[in-house]
Amino acid sequence: MPCCRRNLQIMSLRLSLSTSEEVLLRRFQLAELGRPYRQRYNISPGQKVLVLAEREGINRITELVWGLIPADAHHQAVGAGLFQVRQESLLELEAMQERLEKRRCAVLVDGFFLWQKSNEGVQPWYIYLRNSVPFALAALWEVWDPRGEEPIYSCAIVTTTPNELVAPIHHRMPVILSQAGLAKWLNREITAAEEVLPLCKPCPGSEMEAHKVSSLVDNEKHDSIEVTDPIL
Repeated sequence: MPCCRRNLQIMSLRLSLSTSEEVLLRRFQLAELGRPYRQRYNISPGQKVLVLAEREGINRITELVWGLIPADAHHQAVGAGLFQVRQESLLELEAMQERLEKRRCAVLVDGFFLWQKSNEGVQPWYIYLRNSVPFALAALWEVWDPRGEEPIYSCAIVTTTPNELVAPIHHRMPVILSQAGLAKWLNREITAAEEVLPLCKPCPGSEMEAHKVSSLVDNEKHDSIEVTDPIL
């Protein structure tokens, strides 16, 4: 693997969703998932993520490709570099502002990985809520509909400045939505960017935990509970 691609892979945001289906349904007040559910421990960009979005006035579960492919992209590979979008840039580009106003969704996880750089090398950390419940990350979706092919629905996770827990680990963190914030974020009747942009703020560090994990997580093929195990 080329060096630059390897570095990108190591430093990418990764996700986990290993909670039980029962807990997931209860946490997000869903009657059913409507699709087979498989626990995942090491979800990387380019793979599918479980997403909550409003359709016909009801919050429903779907799966989207993680890595936003713009509607006018010439090739699907464009999405490989758009797996996250900075909160500060959402109003800078017309296309991003339109997604913020009309195409919001939430990626469901129970933890995420970030990589800490230091003189000693790169150290992965696993970060999650103190009560270990699943939570929702703010995201934007898009549909890419090339001629003669099936349309692809994809998404990018919104990131913000880190809180006091994450700051020593990384300079960015995903936007974690509170339950009230999630309801507002998914409400398609809200189309004013200034109403939802304030939701894109750091989750309080006091509500979160983090621990170091082994380099097993560097390889996306390692999709087992061992990648979340703490190390000294």
